[in-house]
Amino acid sequence: MNRYNFALLESCASKSRNLRWTLITCASILGFMSLTLQTAAAAPDDTGASGSTLPVLKEVVVTARKKSENLQNVPLSITAISSETLTQASAISLEDIAFLTPGVTYNSNGAQYNSSPVIRGLSDTSGGLASSQNVSIFLDGVYIADPSAIDLSLGGLDRVEVIEGPVSGLYGRNAFTGAINYVTAAPTQTPHADMAVTEGDYGRNIIEGVGSTAIIKDVLSARLAYTYNHLDGTYQDPTSGLRSNGYNRNDALLSFLYTPNSNIRISPVLYYGDDKFGAPAQVLYPGNCGATTTITYCGKLGGGYIGPNTPYESGTDASGNSRRVEHAHIDGKLSYDWGTLDLLAGFNHIQTKNIVEFTGTEYGIPYDLFTAGNNGFGATPLAGGPVLAKSFFGTGLMERDASFEFRYDTPAQYPIRFGFGGYYFRNVTNAIDTFGIDGQNIPAGDAFNFVAEGYVTPNGASNHDINTGKDGTIDYSYVANGEWDILPTLTLSSTVRETEEGKTQTNSYSPPGGLEKDYHSITSNEALNWKPSKTLTLYVSAANGEKAGGFNFAAQGPADYSYQPETDWDYEGGVKSTLLDGHLRLNGDVFYTTLNNLISAAPPSTAGALATVAKNVGSLSGEGIEVKADWVVTNALTLSAGLAANNPRFDSGSYDVSNAGACAVIAACTSRLTTYKGAPAVDLKGLAPPNESDFTFNFTAQYKRPLGYRDFDWFVRGDYRYESREYQGVENLAWYGPRNVLNGHIGVQNKSWTLTAYVLNILDDKTPIGAVYNAQLNTYDPPPNGFVGTFWNQLADLPDPRTFAVRLAYHY
Repeated sequence: MNRYNFALLESCASKSRNLRWTLITCASILGFMSLTLQTAAAAPDDTGASGSTLPVLKEVVVTARKKSENLQNVPLSITAISSETLTQASAISLEDIAFLTPGVTYNSNGAQYNSSPVIRGLSDTSGGLASSQNVSIFLDGVYIADPSAIDLSLGGLDRVEVIEGPVSGLYGRNAFTGAINYVTAAPTQTPHADMAVTEGDYGRNIIEGVGSTAIIKDVLSARLAYTYNHLDGTYQDPTSGLRSNGYNRNDALLSFLYTPNSNIRISPVLYYGDDKFGAPAQVLYPGNCGATTTITYCGKLGGGYIGPNTPYESGTDASGNSRRVEHAHIDGKLSYDWGTLDLLAGFNHIQTKNIVEFTGTEYGIPYDLFTAGNNGFGATPLAGGPVLAKSFFGTGLMERDASFEFRYDTPAQYPIRFGFGGYYFRNVTNAIDTFGIDGQNIPAGDAFNFVAEGYVTPNGASNHDINTGKDGTIDYSYVANGEWDILPTLTLSSTVRETEEGKTQTNSYSPPGGLEKDYHSITSNEALNWKPSKTLTLYVSAANGEKAGGFNFAAQGPADYSYQPETDWDYEGGVKSTLLDGHLRLNGDVFYTTLNNLISAAPPSTAGALATVAKNVGSLSGEGIEVKADWVVTNALTLSAGLAANNPRFDSGSYDVSNAGACAVIAACTSRLTTYKGAPAVDLKGLAPPNESDFTFNFTAQYKRPLGYRDFDWFVRGDYRYESREYQGVENLAWYGPRNVLNGHIGVQNKSWTLTAYVLNILDDKTPIGAVYNAQLNTYDPPPNGFVGTFWNQLADLPDPRTFAVRLAYHY
């Protein structure tokens, strides 16, 4: 391989100070490297020399455009992670998917509640107020709406496809900055079974089982996958003995394949998950920004360790998140000479419940005592107070949705191909907010200040409903797509989707009769593909997406009832190449993205209202580069690497109107104070959106050799991940990172048995993986002396420390 090319690539990436110049130069060099390597390695038949004893890289088939295609021919940036890779890397969650994918980060928001993947650094700027996320999640193309249920089990899958960039034209349903699709493995006619048991420290216990067999020969087959996954928790409260970061998951996937003839293929799939996640381990940081501010910490998060959030258990109530996912879909494909008809129907029933203990310390915070019924403003406290008490907040959701999609496509051999289809989606979500204060220290007949007696429940059982709500969505979409082979090597493709979406909301804050609003959008994906050879693809593309508008749950006036959709455009150029006789796959792309009409957190317009609301304020833009490589170096050694560099930044005219008061007393922030529509605001121009990394890097090395005993091989594998700093909020005052995570595996295997010992987070990197303001969770510290009332703190979620495990697997 040409050393000069690598020297150029290293130079452009390390020495340039101008990102746009870097992107253009690096992309040019990447394309030049692919072309020169292609020319140097190709034989006269343009397919590479024959006779090599090295195994070639397997062809990767993806369905990112709703049809089976070779990854190297698709004009999209895609990372496809096979079930084999998931197993080899001990991947069990969406966090592990992000670990293996350059340009993707993941924030579970503690206990897998309201989880949020981020692609290309384009994160949610609403502070969680938006009704939809930036990245959509699908199971075999069926949308999973609830962000607390998107981290599905990886057992029983064939692969996970991560599509980077807006694909709203292809997927709809808010695939605004990208999409992640879990693809299940098809049942087989040949009987086979896989079983595995994993044991590790911190009570780690995993039981996996997969079986597939024919029910009717050559007509009907079935596949069942079950995974039990348990962890006691990797942090322990020395006072209570309870643990944080634990979970208990039971997940099953049952699929069938019915093929009565070569033209018909029907695939029903059932998924069931019953999962519980304990309280997250969190660090509390003392305020250092300014007095009485909601933004309390300025600087790097990751300093002195104070202690994790302590789980609280009382009867059936516990700090953490529980969820039950019931999913079913059926996919029918009819293939004839006149084309292909695809019918996909899906159903989800999801129940989640989250309980948070947020009183500041595990001891509780001081409350003054008053005579019951005489505890309003101006009342005189009783002697003997205050007393310590904890408070709990919870949210319960029950969601039901149904979807139906049909697509028709002309035969693939036509030089001009077209297709059309329709999509229907209906969702109803019922929400209940609960609140309770631990009343065990309250003397009989007394009450807390400013707290209705109904909120005080024995031992903090959070069962008092303070707000109930019902949200509904109906979505109708119409899709048309076309492809034109302008030349045998040049193809123009386009997909256009028109969507009509109606939303409703009814809750304690809504006006009589509730709220209704309709939205209309047109999204598209266009691309031009050039294949100068069988192993090289060059493409340019343009796509736009839309993130749905919606209602503010606690709005108390017409001005705040609803907000508009957020929109984006993405322009991309890429190269996909298979080099060195099929032993090296080198793909890369550059992109430029703009997001407009940002959904942002803002104070309410109605005087006296307390809840923060979502409003459309500002825009952001940024460019980036992604490079991914897989290389079979020798018969024993394979390497994979990926890097992503991007710099999304707020544009001029972007403001934060929710924290201007805090900014006024923070030295690092006062220079950004301005006004927006006559109100104090923080100018965000040039700042980064929250929870995004400008640079991520992945590297995997796997080495395998014969053991010399029967047919066993021994192997060793290392997976490394680097993420640059991430900011907690849009003001960029607190940040965490960079992170360096290294996992290692070593083991032996033959055709039937695999024994693997592995260490996760070898470097024991405890850099926070997420952060939040104003969440009042437990710490080990007692309440401040003389302090009465509630105070705000900065908290950060901790990753698991170094852990060990051994896995024994059998394949039949």
